[in-house]
Amino acid sequence: MRRYLDTSVDFAVAAGMSDHSAIALRVGDALHLAVCTRLGTRLATFDAGLAAAGNHHGVSADLLTVP
Repeated sequence: MRRYLDTSVDFAVAAGMSDHSAIALRVGDALHLAVCTRLGTRLATFDAGLAAAGNHHGVSADLLTVP
């Protein structure tokens, strides 16, 4: 199954996350979370703040570390 970009929906969801977040969320990070929300995928990141924001917004996030 192919998945297509739906940027208008992703940008709207990201804007809502940025506006209503109790956790500081950069616009680009909000867009990553919006795409994960739409696709129903997990987020893998080295950014602890982004992982926390993801968990806050219902996106399962894995915090990666460098061995």
